[in-house]
Amino acid sequence: VPRQILSDQGTPFNNQLVDAFTTILGCHHIKSTPYHPQTNGAIERFNATFERQLAK
Repeated sequence: VPRQILSDQGTPFNNQLVDAFTTILGCHHIKSTPYHPQTNGAIERFNATFERQLAK
């Protein structure tokens, strides 16, 4: 289980379900600053890598 989850401010990640999920897992949910392209790019790059690993 990751210690932290970094996401953007999008609706899919900014809701009670995600808050409950991270609480159950015991990890900290960090939301990036809106309109911060460097952080958003890092998140998108990680997600692409993670999806490729899951597909294997």
